[in-house]
Amino acid sequence: VNPYEAVGISRDQVHFLDVFLLYCLLVDSPLSDEDEHRQIQHNQKQMVYYGRDPNLQLFDRGNKRNIRQWGCQLMKAMTPIAQLLDEANRTDCYTEATMKEQSKLVDAALTPSAKILHDLREQRVTFYQFAMNLSQHHRSNFNRRSMDSKILASYQQLARESIAKQQALEDADELTFEDYLEKYYEQYDYCANARKNFAKMGNSSTVFF
Repeated sequence: VNPYEAVGISRDQVHFLDVFLLYCLLVDSPLSDEDEHRQIQHNQKQMVYYGRDPNLQLFDRGNKRNIRQWGCQLMKAMTPIAQLLDEANRTDCYTEATMKEQSKLVDAALTPSAKILHDLREQRVTFYQFAMNLSQHHRSNFNRRSMDSKILASYQQLARESIAKQQALEDADELTFEDYLEKYYEQYDYCANARKNFAKMGNSSTVFF
């Protein structure tokens, strides 16, 4: 979520997400195991606390890699996909969006979090007040804009249809919410139980899921 954008996300971010998601679809995705799952959780925690540190080291399938070098490598791999999207849509927006994201790896001061910290210091306000000020600013901009009556009617109709579809799905669903949660969390129990079974058999092999 980009707090500086009235709708929470910029056009560049949308274009980059298109590139990133298509890259994820096309690139090979090796099986993951429990050890890598823990490493991914570790990486996420490190990113939250130290993501702007250019010397940050993250795990990549058991090996540590520099965040800047790893990120730039991924950006380079995504560039051909951005170029294909540009060619297909007769634009250069996708390549430009990818380059802008890569610049944040080179200069952490360009990241949204760094900009927020800068503004907090400059304005000498708490994060709550900072967010409230932005929210009120966005609200004022929206209130000053008038929406075409046909567009408004179309959105209202879409909302009614969405609520009706949701109700129909809920009426047809035979699974209770408690049963849904139980089935959802089964996927997290599988790996731990599998490792226990393998340990009893004296097998130390990694279990894939």
